[in-house]
Amino acid sequence: MASPASAQAQSYDDMDDSAEIVTCSTNTLGGENGPALCQALEYVQQLIFPAFQKADQEAQKSRKEYQQISSRAVWFGAAAVIVGIVQFAVPEPVGSLQVLLDLFEAAAAGVCLFFIWKGVHGEPKEKWLVARYQAEHLRLLKFKTLTGPDLWCDESDKSDGCDPKRLTPVWQNVDDKVFELMALDYEQVKERAGQGISPDLVQLRYPPSCYPALAELIRYYCDKRLRTQMNYLATKSKDEKKQGSVWQLLTRNLFFASFGFVLAHLLLSFIGIFTTLELLPLEKASLVIAAIPPAAVAGIRSFRASREFERNALRHRATLDSLEKLSDRMVETNAYAERFAIDEKAKAETLARQLEIVRYCELVLEYDTCEFMRLLSEVEWY
Repeated sequence: MASPASAQAQSYDDMDDSAEIVTCSTNTLGGENGPALCQALEYVQQLIFPAFQKADQEAQKSRKEYQQISSRAVWFGAAAVIVGIVQFAVPEPVGSLQVLLDLFEAAAAGVCLFFIWKGVHGEPKEKWLVARYQAEHLRLLKFKTLTGPDLWCDESDKSDGCDPKRLTPVWQNVDDKVFELMALDYEQVKERAGQGISPDLVQLRYPPSCYPALAELIRYYCDKRLRTQMNYLATKSKDEKKQGSVWQLLTRNLFFASFGFVLAHLLLSFIGIFTTLELLPLEKASLVIAAIPPAAVAGIRSFRASREFERNALRHRATLDSLEKLSDRMVETNAYAERFAIDEKAKAETLARQLEIVRYCELVLEYDTCEFMRLLSEVEWY
């Protein structure tokens, strides 16, 4: 998912509401209806954002370490295998070249084993997935809290539901969930990722005093959350597909190159059988060369498997398609509300419909997060 740490990712930040909180006094939230959404943003900024920053930074750090370790283990392992194959082409008796190749093969194999040990012992993959799960579920918690009925549907005598200051139990529950998420370990994350998700099937009624704040909430959500995630998914799916295509093309070319050298070896063998030409050295060389591309392909496939370029691109594209359809429905609902003068009852129905769309968007994003965990937790990286 989106990460606010790098310069490129800044445009995909939907967690930091510092700017919205600073400027909310100059927009519609500062009107006579009270700064309800602004107060809610202050609470989630205080309760959720610090934990999100910690988890997001840990996820980026562990992801970088995991990718470096997995890449080095794969490439040094492939190098050791290739050097071992090349030694078959070195003529007897053993010379300095053979010794040099032996030393290089041993060094490559040793470095490969070192990085495998480092990855297994240090568990950077597990740390990355736990931290990313925490960060993304803190993101989900933020928007689930902001769009949840507990914040807007209280119609008791003491509160009309639009004063977040009075909703101490709500914020205490959020604080408890943040603590619970940050205490998860890898096995607990895997178990949670394997569980299904379902929408909240409830029919909500919102008091009229909340309508202005809810309308502002929907505008905020569409701009801060929906468009941000759609832009991120569109960019990420293209990047993943492009990277996957490059490695897929290289794999295909190496396969056909290997097959071509196998055919060349067979041709040289038949020529040697039916003629008096001494082609044994060429046959041996062609056979050795034919064996090198499959070793390289094995390394490339291990590298691709550790990244899951194509599957991630497909996952991003599917999530984006769902969000685009929901965004179109939101636009249609907004157009209806702006085109017709609607009474209080129709306005309530419109807001309820828009918030229903919001909840479906969050359901799609939650499923995407769980699908990411299910996919990457089963990846073999060496």
